[in-house]
Amino acid sequence: MTFLYDVVNLQFVLIIYFLVVSYLRLDELRSSLILGHIVIIFLLNGVLFPTTYMPDQLRYLQATQDFRGTFSLSDLSFTQSIPGAVFALIPLPFIKSVQSISMINFILYLSIFVFMKKRNISNNAVDYFYLLYPSLMLYSSVALRETLVLLVMIISIYMIVIRNQHIVGIILALPLILFKIQNFLIIVLVLFLYRLVSEKITLSKILFTSGFILLFIALKNYRIAIWTIGEYFSLEKIEMYRNYMYYENTGSREIGYVPISGWISLPILSIKGIFSMLFEPLPWHVKNPLQLIQSLENIAIIILLFYLNTRKIYNKVIKQKIIFINFFLVASMSIYGLMVFNYGAAARYRFGILTVYIVIYFCLIKYDKYFVSNYNLNNYKSKIAVHNRIN
Repeated sequence: MTFLYDVVNLQFVLIIYFLVVSYLRLDELRSSLILGHIVIIFLLNGVLFPTTYMPDQLRYLQATQDFRGTFSLSDLSFTQSIPGAVFALIPLPFIKSVQSISMINFILYLSIFVFMKKRNISNNAVDYFYLLYPSLMLYSSVALRETLVLLVMIISIYMIVIRNQHIVGIILALPLILFKIQNFLIIVLVLFLYRLVSEKITLSKILFTSGFILLFIALKNYRIAIWTIGEYFSLEKIEMYRNYMYYENTGSREIGYVPISGWISLPILSIKGIFSMLFEPLPWHVKNPLQLIQSLENIAIIILLFYLNTRKIYNKVIKQKIIFINFFLVASMSIYGLMVFNYGAAARYRFGILTVYIVIYFCLIKYDKYFVSNYNLNNYKSKIAVHNRIN
């Protein structure tokens, strides 16, 4: 019976697919890659691996069914019940299997693609990276919250970096407080540090800093889940959560665990965490085919990051924006690197950060090319025109 519900859902998804292909006037290759993504949904759970391989899928399914049935949040954790409520509001006809949530995630995945096209973020590099990135293909084809997180992140970072609308970007990131608070804190922290070091002291900077402090105070006095923002950044809270994650990833709280011994050891462990998040599993640590794919993907991503960061950028404004997204990447990898001790979990947490980073970086390169090809670098008025165009 579940199969019949999935068939009806599939027909609904295919209608959306054909509408999007027609609306965007996609070529045959892009259309085929997106269609292949739909096929992947039915090749994962129950075929390549059991649904219990990613047990959180069943919780998101329950949370979605609960909200569809009662229009109230599930008894599960906030970080699961809120995404479940969002999934339930997407008009897929039936929510009967994890494939139902996977198809909802496909709709979100397609929504991001449409957003990038209509906001002039896309070019060939962005399109083919987005459509062919293995981890993105995997995690947007299962019943997890990661695609929803990616949607919020990419819109927020787009507003901050490309449109230069920092406050709007923070407001658009607010939903992350409900189901991925660490990502919201990373965005706010990176933006705060970027504004602090990259600009002269101005009234807007003073107001922004004051607003950040007020937000800090407000959140410190208003509990979100089990943390306040102040507690979240205390060494004791970091160590407690880190040890919990180590136990969850490895099954032990002590064997092989290196605790944070003080504020001096924190940056050392953070640097190791960046390496771990970007490079592991290393080829000689591979133990199964999935880890081999992850390792090869990591090598490709490192080559791509090297390529992006060695390109010459001409426009001064774009150089400043690249500083921000590099802050964003380093902060994200160091924070997650402190907390994650499992190759699979690392892949799940890093792919969204890397997707946002690479998509936005390619977009900035596109703007820089536009600057070089259409304006005289020595012409002051031309520089102002490009500055206005990208802001």
